[in-house]
Order: sequence, then C-alpha cells, then structure tokens
Amino acid sequence: MAGMVDKQEVRNMPKTIAQYFIQRWLEANFYTSHLKVEYTDGHEAKITDQNGDTACVVYEEGEIFLKEA
Repeated sequence: MAGMVDKQEVRNMPKTIAQYFIQRWLEANFYTSHLKVEYTDGHEAKITDQNGDTACVVYEEGEIFLKEA
C-alpha cells in the first residue's frame, strides 16, 4: 500500500541528534541498503553487513568513529 512505512524502518529511524548524524555518516560511507542498523543507545549504533560482520558506530563530542562490536 502506498505511503505505508515498514515497522522495522520506523524502529531504525534516528530518535536523537547523535543518531541522525550517525545515519548521515553511514549514508555517506556505506551502501546502507546492504547494512542492518540497530541503535543501541542515543550515541551508538551497531551495524551488520551482508557477511554478518559487525561494528559499532559512535558519535562522541561531535566526532563519529567505528569501534569493534
């Protein structure tokens, strides 16, 4: 149905400014259609690629970086 939003998509929408910046960073650096993104808290997201590999994306003091999951 046109205009309907998937529940999974809504669950993964950013809810904080930090999450919004993480989302923008991911879109600029990855093919996000190939990633599963789970926001773990207001400043961090766990990403999983199509191979099952994971990493954490962190927004801290205006900087975004990856760390091992």
